[in-house]
Amino acid sequence: KSGIVDSKCIPNDIVPDYVKICNDNRELDKYLVGFVQSEFRNENADTVKQLLIRFGVILINQELIIGWDLQDNQDVWIMAQLDQSDKYTISYQVISELDNYYSGRVLFYKRDFGSEIPYEREYIYYYQQKIDENGVLEYDYNEIQQADGVKDKFINIYDFKTLKRGYRQDDKLFFSIRQQDFSSLNTSQKLTENEIEKCPAVLNSHMAGLYSLLGYTVKAIVDVDIAPSITYFIKSGIKKITYKNVPPEFLGLHGAGVVDSDCIPNNVVPEEYISQCKDESPVVKHLDDYSVGRYYKVDGWDMKDLISQFGVVLDDRVGIIIGLHTEDYNFYWHRLNINESDQFLSVVSTDEFNSYSGYVLFNERILDKSPLDIESLKYTRIDEEYYNLLEIPPLNEQQDESAESFRSIPADIIPNLKSLQIIDSEVEKCQEIDSALSEIDFQLVGASIYIYYKENIIPSFSQLIWNYPKRTIVKYDDDDTEEWFDKGCLGDFKQYIISLEEKGVVSDQCISNDIILPGHDDAPDDMVMPPHPTQCTDPQIPFTHYFQGFRFGFAQGLNNEQLKQKLNRKFILWFIHWMGES
Repeated sequence: KSGIVDSKCIPNDIVPDYVKICNDNRELDKYLVGFVQSEFRNENADTVKQLLIRFGVILINQELIIGWDLQDNQDVWIMAQLDQSDKYTISYQVISELDNYYSGRVLFYKRDFGSEIPYEREYIYYYQQKIDENGVLEYDYNEIQQADGVKDKFINIYDFKTLKRGYRQDDKLFFSIRQQDFSSLNTSQKLTENEIEKCPAVLNSHMAGLYSLLGYTVKAIVDVDIAPSITYFIKSGIKKITYKNVPPEFLGLHGAGVVDSDCIPNNVVPEEYISQCKDESPVVKHLDDYSVGRYYKVDGWDMKDLISQFGVVLDDRVGIIIGLHTEDYNFYWHRLNINESDQFLSVVSTDEFNSYSGYVLFNERILDKSPLDIESLKYTRIDEEYYNLLEIPPLNEQQDESAESFRSIPADIIPNLKSLQIIDSEVEKCQEIDSALSEIDFQLVGASIYIYYKENIIPSFSQLIWNYPKRTIVKYDDDDTEEWFDKGCLGDFKQYIISLEEKGVVSDQCISNDIILPGHDDAPDDMVMPPHPTQCTDPQIPFTHYFQGFRFGFAQGLNNEQLKQKLNRKFILWFIHWMGES
């Protein structure tokens, strides 16, 4: 909202009455106005490098990364760390190939192309709420749409240009701030005693890394050396947070607490203020001053701390967890299984889960005792362009991902499934069909036809090519170049996905994959696309279209549990690993 100014202008040991001019009456020089602080989660080293060459400075676990280098034949991060004198100095940390779970923050200039999205790799997330001119931040639950918390916006990392043209993540060396200048920068210096004593927020921001993230980003982005004024933030920032249209079932816990259903039955919502139980006895409240807290992608060790701190955890995948035990050096969760008639405890190995996300109840008065960062009113994961896996019904209502075994295609069918056989034709002469075969999309469509329609056919990708748009134009955000793909065998941009989603696909018996179309190796150079057929080549064969209205879906970064969830729902997920020369 207000940018950042140098602490020589607004000192950190006072909170000014107003911030229209500097403390010494100079005009304010504001930096990073319109920038926002954003998060990224569980990224690998290559993506961290992509962030560095775009934003210059990254804050991870209260440490700053400003570049990378090659030392003694090892890739290392160039780090900015507080030394014993509380000054920032350069240090180096080996980049481990095994560490693919970097989470942190960057500052970037917000352009108006963010949207809501479920958490994905290679995305950064930020709050979309705005502070009005009176310093009031308002949350409207009619806009939030979901009671998990406040919607995030997302932006793909690759939507940003690099700090300098030519920077690449596979460069052997990169740093956003020259190492020889680092120790002399104003942000690198230790806080004064006045700054520490007069305003605790300054020390907190310094210890958390926000102070240095601000200062070094100013240096990396606009090449100005400042020590950021946190007190300016305090004066310019939020003075009040208000909530509108809050669902009563969501925040009722905080303040009102929980009472026994013997007192207030669950079969009716009281119309008036609750001053006594149904039988006129006094109301006994439990957990008043508690709130709902959300944790996201913690590991098993943190889960143990959650259980020991809060007693009960509601995990998105495991369910209600009330304890754990160790047996033969393995950990097991004790979870509650709930159905319509009863509930019972069961034991599940922690080896089945790689990470955990869910909810706890916490009292903010004791929150600082918790080893985890638990926040309420945090994130909502919803977007109309994304589909919630668990809202798609299973192929077999009697089997879900907890079943001991599951098979979408019977074992005796696989060897005879036509779409999985070596295609005995010259389809490689049509580049698009050859590409669909090598990308396994051809086999995916054929196998899915069997799953949905119980028909063993070869899909006609020639018919899909016939249904292509007249011309496909691909534009890229990072420059002004365009790629144009005409209708035919030389599409090379998977236009068959568009065609299948719009028109569906017929069988190879109906329209052969050997038909010569423009761009085919045997096609004349001046060949034009013939009119689209309205019946099969053999009129006796029904002109049946499969998958009209279906969508191609893409997923990445799945763990074993999520893969099981996808497989037993109404689509097939196809993975091929080529091994050796076979």
